[in-house]
Amino acid sequence: MIKKLLLLTVIVISISCSSSDDSVKKLSSESSIIGVWQLTAEGDEELNSCKLNETITFSENGDVQYYYVNNYDPNCEFSTQDFTFTLEDDILTFYIEGQKDGGGTYIEKQQILILNDQTLSYQTVWDNEKDEYADQMKTIYTFKKTESF
Repeated sequence: MIKKLLLLTVIVISISCSSSDDSVKKLSSESSIIGVWQLTAEGDEELNSCKLNETITFSENGDVQYYYVNNYDPNCEFSTQDFTFTLEDDILTFYIEGQKDGGGTYIEKQQILILNDQTLSYQTVWDNEKDEYADQMKTIYTFKKTESF
């Protein structure tokens, strides 16, 4: 009976420890994504000077502001799109209100390939219109951090 109680105690402690370790890992990942990131690469495309000024800003409250050039406009006319995000393990999810076909929230999931204090790199792997992306549709986006909060 004592052996069973001891085994149960060890299992409970192990589960408790692993859960808190995961929370710390997620928190540090979420903290490092917070800030302003400037686009440096988009797949194999050669980016013009306009595209290289695109930024994405992640705020602690889950808001995102995406500053982007309109369809490779040679005059560098930029627009801003606001949406929200969540980060869980290596999946960065964007929630864009009113952008789904027919209205509603467009949801897009990115798999993070690199996330550190200087570099963010991800590829889109799923959205709620096309489902899982085929490999040839998985463009890799790479950003450098320009400002931390």
